[in-house]
Amino acid sequence: MVQVQKRMKSYFVVINFYHYDDLINRTLKEKNTMKKKIENLDGMFPSEQSLKEKQQDYEKVFLKKPRLSHYKIIKSGNVFEVYHSKHPVGRNLMSSNRPSKGKSHKKKIHANSIRRARNNVARIINSNVWRYKYLDQGVYTPQFITLTFRENVTRISVANYYFNKFIKRLNYQLGLKKRDNIQYINIIEFQKNGRVHFHAIFFNLFLLKNERKDRWLANIWSHGFIEVEPLKKSKNIAGYLTKYLTKDTIDERLLTKKKYYCSRGIKRPLIINEEVLADQLVMKLGNYEREYSTEHKLPNGNVINYATYILEDEEVNELGYFTPPV
Repeated sequence: MVQVQKRMKSYFVVINFYHYDDLINRTLKEKNTMKKKIENLDGMFPSEQSLKEKQQDYEKVFLKKPRLSHYKIIKSGNVFEVYHSKHPVGRNLMSSNRPSKGKSHKKKIHANSIRRARNNVARIINSNVWRYKYLDQGVYTPQFITLTFRENVTRISVANYYFNKFIKRLNYQLGLKKRDNIQYINIIEFQKNGRVHFHAIFFNLFLLKNERKDRWLANIWSHGFIEVEPLKKSKNIAGYLTKYLTKDTIDERLLTKKKYYCSRGIKRPLIINEEVLADQLVMKLGNYEREYSTEHKLPNGNVINYATYILEDEEVNELGYFTPPV
């Protein structure tokens, strides 16, 4: 039996290529099982089920990760990103011809790290904007808020300490409990003089129409100036924060540090890998116009096709069972 041993850091990863055919056969069985489940979708979520039971059934059927798949679909609010691979890939396989990165003695923030952070921030924003109900009066308007320091705060740990205290005071002032805490995503930026300031989007904070006059939020912050901007619906709403995650704006002090922070309980993107479900979703998305598409050819011969779709609320509802019960 042929085995390949590849050293990674301080341990060995053993890849058995004879497992590949076995994985494909097991994946085909999973696809046939999923087909039968999808044929009975009408009875999958009976009305007499509680919301918790519906969500549990949904997770068992749709969020199960297959061993191999040609697809990876990321749903962030109304944005769908479709990755289609020519050859199936999975968590149990590792490319044998992946070039070795080697050891780098010079520590720096890599472009791939920045790109991943930008993508994650954009997906979290799209998953949360206009997703929080405001009593019976509709939904909260997300607000872009900049928080600065009047003192010369240059250490990330100190700045984060003040920001966390601010969030606790804000939740206390609003009388919110842990389950209903303020939801936000926050990015650190450094001024030319090295001083820290924050850019954040708050998703479920009441609209601060007269903040410059009343200084309600500024008094809770109490460390410097605050600027508030309500957001308008736009296809590039994530650009409010991702523009601060570029190679030119990332400071070396963020090396090995988090480049963004989220509140506990923030809504995350939904990832769909299941082949049958992904096939049907791609067929439905074919009825809508693509926002962007491209193709990448990898050194191992695989080809990845990528496409983005941005839908309206009504169009997302037409997809039906591709969104979890709420």
